[in-house]
Amino acid sequence: MSIEQCNSLRDSEVKSPCVSICSLNEREICIGCFRSLSEIATWSEADASKRKAIIKLSLQRRDEFFDKE
Repeated sequence: MSIEQCNSLRDSEVKSPCVSICSLNEREICIGCFRSLSEIATWSEADASKRKAIIKLSLQRRDEFFDKE
């Protein structure tokens, strides 16, 4: 998913970015979905706009991670 695709999601379409590779790195970022531990913990209580913001941050982290390789 891209940030543009995330922006176009309807509220009912915002799903967890979890890919079932749940392991945190030294910065407490999941190496599967690139969410922080606090973002993972607050996901179930977050409304659609907060979930979109979390997804955008995780996409930015993912892009930065793969740009470094």
